Amino acid sequence: MASFNVAIRENEQDHMSTVDDLRNRYAQLCANDPARDGAVNDIESALDIELPQNVWAISRFFGGDLLGGKSHYRFDVSGPPTNVTEETLRLRKAIGLPKQYVVLAEPPESQILLDTEDGGVFWLGSHDVYNLASAKPLTGSPTRWQDDLDFFSYLLDEEVEERNWSNE
Repeated sequence: MASFNVAIRENEQDHMSTVDDLRNRYAQLCANDPARDGAVNDIESALDIELPQNVWAISRFFGGDLLGGKSHYRFDVSGPPTNVTEETLRLRKAIGLPKQYVVLAEPPESQILLDTEDGGVFWLGSHDVYNLASAKPLTGSPTRWQDDLDFFSYLLDEEVEERNWSNE
């Protein structure tokens, strides 16, 4: 298994943001868009994993979609074909993505993965996703967030920055 020898991305704000803080920040920017009740259970069942509790909490107000200038896969399996479950299963089959990783998003030439074992979120180049799957050393410098709360806070910061830029 490839290991991540990268520093944890330091967020400008306290990385221990609470779910309530994130929900309030999200509500100032976007309409409430929760995942369907049972969607996170469905992901865990279909992928045979246990998601961090913070994923459950975030899914109560964010079900996936565009945020921070990045399109995120939906949590709901009954939604569009580009959802967390289908994309994770696709990469497991296509390249042997290890079971502990869940695909959250696929920005151009990269992937954003959640590590269900340590709760970290990683943004890797597509070539390094292949290296990760084949237990080879990573060639790029992935960005790592301590957990999904830190990652979601980063997305909210990016959303604010994007909106400020587009208003100039």
